[in-house]
Parts: sequence; C-alpha cells; structure tokens
Amino acid sequence: MDYVICKDIKQYVKQDLTQKIQYTTNITLATRFTYHKADRFLKNNISPKIKNKYKIIEIDEGNYIEPKNQSTIFQNHNYNWLEKCTDFQQLLSQIEIYENQLNSEFDKIEKERVDVEHRFEAPKLNGSEFNAAELCNLGKKYREVRRKRRVIKNEKRKVGIIKTASLDDFKNGSVIKQIQNIDNQKYTPRVLTELFEI
Repeated sequence: MDYVICKDIKQYVKQDLTQKIQYTTNITLATRFTYHKADRFLKNNISPKIKNKYKIIEIDEGNYIEPKNQSTIFQNHNYNWLEKCTDFQQLLSQIEIYENQLNSEFDKIEKERVDVEHRFEAPKLNGSEFNAAELCNLGKKYREVRRKRRVIKNEKRKVGIIKTASLDDFKNGSVIKQIQNIDNQKYTPRVLTELFEI
C-alpha cells in the first residue's frame, strides 16, 4: 500500500531529483512512500513544532482515503494484519531462497579457489615451471575468483545479520549500521604489511 504526505489542505509533499521538499495540489504528482518511510521522513525533515500540520494519507488504487483526524494505519482498528503477516512471510521465504543460492555459489567458488591455489603449487604437466605470462594469467584468474568470493561472503554475512536480528535491532538502526560496516570494511594485514604499501 502506498502513502503520501499532506500538509494543511491538499498540499502534498513532492521531492525533486535533489530530494528538495516541494508541494503540489495534484495528488498524482506527490511522492509515494511506504507508511514507515513516510513516518521516518516526517521525523527527519519536519520540525516537531509544525509536525501536527502534516498527515500521512493512504492511497488506494489511485484514490486517496482522507482521514477525519491525524492519519494512522491503526485508524478504526482495521489494520490488515493478515496481509502484513503474509508479506512478512513472503519476505522470509525470499531470504531463505537467497541464502540457499548464496550457499550454493559459495561452495562452487570455494572449489574454484582451491583449484587455482593448487595450480600455483604444482608444476606444469611436463614438469616445467610456469613462465611470467602464465603466472600472470593464473594471478588474474585468482583475483577474479577471490573478488567473487568476497562479494558472496559479504552477502552471506548480511543475510545472517538480518536473520538473527531482533525487532529492537531494526528499530534502533543496528541492522543498517552492521550492513554498512560490511560494505565499508578494510582488511588489515597480519604479517606481510609490505604487500599493502604498494
């Protein structure tokens, strides 16, 4: 279900490409939100002193439902719990499917990594050592495998964070922070620090 934010009488919030707040009297041009994003938008962008001038309005198949008082998803006690529970159940199922895909991909990329590492260790079939060009090609392949592995590994960690998080972790922003930390992580060398000075 989509929602728009209304100020006073028929002044709907509309954000441009720079996210600057504008207003329009045409509800079809108003920015669409989920309820939670609309609520967060008001908390982050509207002063508490004037927040009571704004309300969140539900859009229903192109029409809008104008509440008598301050809009709320719990108005008249008709919140569609079954629909939301079904949506949540579908989301959990999608996460499980994604996790299984990641596990399969990770298993495959691990085998590729082991293959390349063993190729580095062993001489060629004729007993001779690799020349510079051959080693370069092996190195490129190894980097490609390691980068794919890192992407998959990071995604697995993010799924793990979401699956083990509590409701409080979502509400206080802990989940978002942990995921951002994964995206921004940097490796600290343990022994061969000179390799990271290049």
